[in-house]
Amino acid sequence: MVLSLPKACGMRRARGFTLIEVLVVVAIIALLISILIPSLTRAREQAQGTVCKSNVHQTAVALTIYTIDHKAYPGHHLTPGLAPGASGYRQWQILWPVRLLKYTQKQNQAFSCPSAPKETLWNGKDCLLPYMTYVTRSDEKGTFSYGYNDWGAVANVQAPHRGLGGHINDKVHGEPSVEKVKAPAEMLAIADNDVTKENLFSQVYGTWDTAIDPSNPNEYPGARHNKGANFAFCDGHAEWISQKKAIEKKKRMRARWNNDFKNHCAQWTDKESSMPCLPTE
Repeated sequence: MVLSLPKACGMRRARGFTLIEVLVVVAIIALLISILIPSLTRAREQAQGTVCKSNVHQTAVALTIYTIDHKAYPGHHLTPGLAPGASGYRQWQILWPVRLLKYTQKQNQAFSCPSAPKETLWNGKDCLLPYMTYVTRSDEKGTFSYGYNDWGAVANVQAPHRGLGGHINDKVHGEPSVEKVKAPAEMLAIADNDVTKENLFSQVYGTWDTAIDPSNPNEYPGARHNKGANFAFCDGHAEWISQKKAIEKKKRMRARWNNDFKNHCAQWTDKESSMPCLPTE
């Protein structure tokens, strides 16, 4: 006689998922991913924007300490006639980050926006040049993620210039003294530039990744952080400003680009001929 074991109480026969159930689960997962990915992307962008603003604030503080030590602003770049010992394209070396590096405790990361292309990362040692086409050696760099307000909101090489210094050691276009900046808390000094993955290799003559200019589309302050840029000011503070506002053709905004805190409307290179500039300055 064969004895059979009693079935366990409540035991049921196991069954697999039906095709419809699997499809429902897959659809739910896909829906959750579609909801979460944009949120995660925004969170990442916000985090990068926060890091960038911290970097810009660090350079703003460095700029302030530099002016205490030197009684002037650092200026932007060398020129061939004012670069003793330099040869070739190195005569155009960009110096404002080099001069400020010491005052960031040599933290080169402060000069690189985490949202900018990795090619813009500066190691704090390579020679900075105006254009990528100038780069001929492994210790040279021709792109950057932050720009300097070298000429202000008027035509370049205007005399006197209205920015923070274009040509290093130049008596006319060089580094302005601290006293020339009439409203430090208002004057824009450093900001995100507009370098992206799309335009990284599309430089045209007159485009300087290391400079910002409200009237030159090739040197606009950037829009990589919620359509705006993080700006360092001459008094050491930092704030976010939308690109649209930063480049607008309004006297109040353009005055913030100039060291005398005047708009100089008649000298704007992007001014329409019909635009009034009264009262004149």
